[in-house]
Amino acid sequence: MKPRYTVIIYTPQDLNHSSYMQTGLFELENMGLIRCELKIDISKKVGRISTETGKSLISNHPQQKTSFYKLIDHYLSKEFFFAGDLYDISHFFSQYALENCDFIFKRNYVSKDIDCLESEFKNKIYPMGLTLGVQGSSRKFWGLLKLSYFFANLNLQLKLDRNLIKRIRNVISHTSRHIEYVTRGRSIDLLEKTPESTELNVFYQVRCFPQIHDENVKIIHRERSSLIRLLKNQLNDFYLGGIVPGEISNTYYKDCLTTLPTDPVSYIAQIKKSSICIYTKGLQNSPARKLSEYLSQGKCIVAERFETELPVPLENGKNIIYFDSPEHCVEICKELLKNPKKVKLLSKNARVYFETHVHPVKNVKRILELMLNHKIN
Repeated sequence: MKPRYTVIIYTPQDLNHSSYMQTGLFELENMGLIRCELKIDISKKVGRISTETGKSLISNHPQQKTSFYKLIDHYLSKEFFFAGDLYDISHFFSQYALENCDFIFKRNYVSKDIDCLESEFKNKIYPMGLTLGVQGSSRKFWGLLKLSYFFANLNLQLKLDRNLIKRIRNVISHTSRHIEYVTRGRSIDLLEKTPESTELNVFYQVRCFPQIHDENVKIIHRERSSLIRLLKNQLNDFYLGGIVPGEISNTYYKDCLTTLPTDPVSYIAQIKKSSICIYTKGLQNSPARKLSEYLSQGKCIVAERFETELPVPLENGKNIIYFDSPEHCVEICKELLKNPKKVKLLSKNARVYFETHVHPVKNVKRILELMLNHKIN
């Protein structure tokens, strides 16, 4: 029997971040709860609204990390056009999504930035919650997704001038690297296998961002390197990790480099072995994916506080422990290393939070139900 609900996936301009939503949708289809269809759409959908200054300012920038979908209820003959906004910056919004969507689910949801929008816009926006890059068991539409993704980005950059050939070459290079990266992405099976750690240790491994002249990036690099030096000095052999080697880290942070493997599969394997994992903020104070990865593996998480509002908050002392400074972080880790029972309890609660609120199947199902219930009520 045909499912009551169909979700149409419009060609995204970014395959990496949209993989979270698509994985949830395809897994729900495998469960027989919905039907998925792909709508090839290479339109530009440019337009960005910024509320950084406290007012809505419009520019012609694209919002490539915003992907679009349509939920159809065949029984009630209703359609809901919605977007998943996975952009890092909380005060940037897709103008196209605000003007055309019934619902927008924003990853970096911060009320003070949303409140600056007009009422008709801000009432459409809901917190998406924590996400991560993941591939499900289904590769449905993968060939068409890759092809239409390429043409969507080509159309986005298309401009008839003397740099046309150069632009086409850049699009080919960028999309090829992007597709390769997404294809090698972590499978949902890898995240669902959670062996219990057999030894007490502290893991914190990060990378440098390429925008080294950006003030926000400078602050992040400075804070991360300072924390790593403290962990090395205070925890000695109990600490594992460091900064991933690369041109920037090799130049500026030689004393902080990790000696562990850094490919995605090895990284998750190391998380699995570790008992205590440290989280620090991502770009623009956005919720970095490593937090979701730690939760998926049921780790005891010591985390820097963040502004992002979640549909269900993480509880300090229950499924996470927050720190306020690098020194505070180290002290918490020292106490946890002396208290394996507390580590085990926090680990268990972290995994429960992932299974209930972060797993793409559970979270995407929540998103679909929210829209359906909102329209009915």
